[in-house]
Order: sequence, then C-alpha cells, then structure tokens
Amino acid sequence: MREKFFIDVYNYARKNPKTFILTADLGYKLFDNFEKNLKYQFFNVGASEQNMIGLAAGLASMNAKVFVYSIGNFASLRCLEFIRNCVCYNNLDVNIVSNGPGFTYGSLGFTHHSIEDIVAIRSLPNISIYNPSNSHELNENLREVLKFKTPKYIRLGKFNNLNENFKNQSSPIKPGILLITTGQILEEAIKLKAIMKNEKISIYSVSKIKKISSKDKKNILNLIKINKKIYTLEENRSQGGFGSIILENFFQHLKDKEF
Repeated sequence: MREKFFIDVYNYARKNPKTFILTADLGYKLFDNFEKNLKYQFFNVGASEQNMIGLAAGLASMNAKVFVYSIGNFASLRCLEFIRNCVCYNNLDVNIVSNGPGFTYGSLGFTHHSIEDIVAIRSLPNISIYNPSNSHELNENLREVLKFKTPKYIRLGKFNNLNENFKNQSSPIKPGILLITTGQILEEAIKLKAIMKNEKISIYSVSKIKKISSKDKKNILNLIKINKKIYTLEENRSQGGFGSIILENFFQHLKDKEF
C-alpha cells in the first residue's frame, strides 16, 4: 500500500513544487524517485522523528504541503507533543504517514507495535485520521489528503486479495450480525464471514475514522437499524479506539434502540 501511496504523491509533487517529503531514515528503496528527480523536495532527517515534525511544521507554515513518513508508533507516539503543539494547534497541512499499523511489526516487540496511535491522535484538534483497507479506499482518501490543507494522519497497512475484492453494502439482505471494521483487519472480518456460513453477516469498512463521512454515517445507521448484533474490529486499544468512535457517533440511536 505504501508503494502505491507514494507513487501518487510523487506524481503530485512533480507538478506542485511546494510539496515536500520527509522521512526519519526509513523507507528503503521507497523514495528513490524523490531522491533522484525531486532532491530539493525530499529530506531524510535521520532517526529524529520529533525534529522531522518540527521541520514539517515550519515548511507547512510557509504554505507547503508536507508528508512525513515513519513506522506507526514512531510517527505518532514518539512525536505526540510536537504533533499537538506545532501541527494541530496551528492547523497546518502536515500529512503524517504511518506505516505498519497494529501488530504488523510483531516480531520486533511492543516497541514497534502501533496499537495506541488512533487513541492518542484522535484526541488532538483539527486532525483527520485515515485508515484504508484496500486500493479503492486509499484512492478515495488520497483525493481528500491532496485537496485539504489541514493536519492528517494516514495509517498504511498491507494490501491483500481478500480486501481488494471487497465492496461495502449500504444495507444487508437479511437481519443478522454487523461487523464494522477499519484498515487491514478487514481481512479477518472476511475470513470470519466465510467460516460462519450459517450466519447472516454484513461487513462495513470505514476508512476515514475521525470526521466520519456523512455517507458512511448514513449507511452504518441503516445497517444498525436492521442488525441486532453489532461488533467492531480494529488493531487498536478498545478504550478510545475505533469502537469508541462508532459508539460516540451513534450513541443516541443505540440508546433509543436499547442495544
């Protein structure tokens, strides 16, 4: 997913010279085109993620669009105060690209697990969070990322065939179980549906999880009205994570229906 994302960003940056890409000494081979052809728009700041956010904020304050890249928890938790003070409170066009959500880097231990980033980032003002599960959602998210000049946090997981063939349904055929997912864990929801063949399971994937779109809100509400069992799937802490976001957006309806 990250390769496709940065190919599109590269093509955009070629036409928009006030677009900058910063990496904290990560992304082997990922930025070769930037280094070769856009060397004045690309900076490798070394293993100094907080400095990277500060530099990005400085560039964005001069009306630049800036993309910063690192592994999930390094791009978020390690830099949280800088993101809060420099980027969010100044409402700057800094786009934080977080690679490897959840347990993607599982073998490297908890220092590389990104399971608290949504909880932390969503508490900050002015910032949107994107968590695409396939190339269709990624393309949709990227259009907004390139259009709007506000802080954004983009989680990039891995593509797979199950996710690529998935499309949301706005309403189920019959009442049953609703699984609301976000990001690459959609794959597990699809596998579960295949295993539980005798159950009527509907799956709905949400890629913009802070500032949920009106279309997604409407579709999810239609599904909630029909289904009696509703679950959320995510790669984050349950306290304040995606499940909390869904509850906060639909609390009044859930309360009225006594779910």
